[in-house]
Amino acid sequence: MEQAALIPKAVPDYDDASPHSSWIFKIPIVKIEAAFKQANRDPGQLLNLSVISRSPSARALTILVCGADRAFLSSGEEVRHLLQLPSSVFNVGLDQGTYVFAGRGFGHGLGMSQWGARALALEGYTAQQILKYYYKDVVVDSFDHFAGYH
Repeated sequence: MEQAALIPKAVPDYDDASPHSSWIFKIPIVKIEAAFKQANRDPGQLLNLSVISRSPSARALTILVCGADRAFLSSGEEVRHLLQLPSSVFNVGLDQGTYVFAGRGFGHGLGMSQWGARALALEGYTAQQILKYYYKDVVVDSFDHFAGYH
């Protein structure tokens, strides 16, 4: 029997105690230009960087990158990786030659948050309840079935 592919779904999290709950990164324009150039996505002199679409969980989905040489769309995850931001949940603004990224969270937003799992455990959730919270439509089974599997 063929199994359907499971698509991870984001769930509300309880990670406010995380040191990454909220953050601000200030990145000079020249560093952003260099990051795009190194990734072979050189816009030339950067003129504007703005979020133009978001996911229901507020993640930046599409970023408009406008440069003197060209403009293009980038994904929020690409920008996150290029600029080494903690997550793609961010707002961006320009302040005197520096882009200011203000965001929250850490990671890609799919799967289990360690800080969120910790908060649920402190509320009395069992390991199985925590796994079921983060991974919908998944059966949590005993490890006894894997005895002898190496």
